[in-house]
Amino acid sequence: MDPKALIKVTSKRPRATNGANVFAEEQKGKITERMAEEQVQEGGVPKQVNLRRYQTIKQELYDQLPNEERRGYEAKAAKKNEASKTQPETSEVFK
Repeated sequence: MDPKALIKVTSKRPRATNGANVFAEEQKGKITERMAEEQVQEGGVPKQVNLRRYQTIKQELYDQLPNEERRGYEAKAAKKNEASKTQPETSEVFK
């Protein structure tokens, strides 16, 4: 079997990302800190996982960014998306 065909069969292409997700990767600590503060204020456990709250805080913080910063995160996301479209060299896959 052709090695490139094997790569197409066995590997899943990563999902595309956006600026808000890149922002969340870089600012995870800030987001989780604010989430913990809100949970303590409501009488909850600070380390409790709450995906809905995490997503809401992430979007609030991202929306508060100046347009220039948001464009920077969108550019990083576009770069990541382009990189995920390229196939690795066969020599890199079969090391």
